[in-house]
Amino acid sequence: MIYPNFFYEFDSGLQFFMDAVSKVSYTTACDIKEGFRASTGTRQSLASSRMPTETIDCVFTNTNYSTELESYLDYIKGKSVIFGDGSRRLASYVKVVSATEAIVPGDDTNKHVTMEIQFLGAVRGRLRAALDLTAPAFVNDEGAAGGVATQITALWSGAYFGIWKNFLLPEGNYTIFARARDTVHVAKDLILAVRDETAGSAVMTYSKTVAAGYGYYFADFTLTSAQNGHNLLMQAVKGINTPNNIYVDMLGFVAKP
Repeated sequence: MIYPNFFYEFDSGLQFFMDAVSKVSYTTACDIKEGFRASTGTRQSLASSRMPTETIDCVFTNTNYSTELESYLDYIKGKSVIFGDGSRRLASYVKVVSATEAIVPGDDTNKHVTMEIQFLGAVRGRLRAALDLTAPAFVNDEGAAGGVATQITALWSGAYFGIWKNFLLPEGNYTIFARARDTVHVAKDLILAVRDETAGSAVMTYSKTVAAGYGYYFADFTLTSAQNGHNLLMQAVKGINTPNNIYVDMLGFVAKP
């Protein structure tokens, strides 16, 4: 299976894919402040967690972004962008701190770029490629990330994945996203939804009109204390009874910074 690995920048809509991503290092830390409690005069330490940083090695074939890659990296550096690592099922807002292109002797086919990224938001989100989703059908699609997409044809059918209660999501603001295309572009046919399976109710539903070519579609949602410890479903569903096919090649969510 070929997993999608990508960066996406909201303001410009810039997206680019990596052919492979490997984690070189991972650092998680917290800030500690020490002082004295005024009422007792005793020393007190307060710790506040920080989101982790990673160093990743990204591989690009020379046929992908052969002339644009440096300008793309220059553009996203320092900006809040969405990073997706399909093999780790990971999606998150990140800030690209640095990017260094490495020359690998004997490798004239690929570009190797080492990046330092800072994760943003309260928690790292999740990403599912097409074959990692529960869906009615899968098809080969050369335009899809990874070459495979889910095919959604029937009303109220769709693709989804679960977030179970042992994966703790803090209260806060999130964004669900799908990368999709539609053969007929039926108005508001794609429903992005977050469902609280434990309570049997919807957290959020939002309808989107999908274009002919693959693009990203987003909807914001909020988790409150009502969802604490609950099982959730992230869904992309067909919502209009007009014959057509919707193709989804990835589905995920991120915590908003």
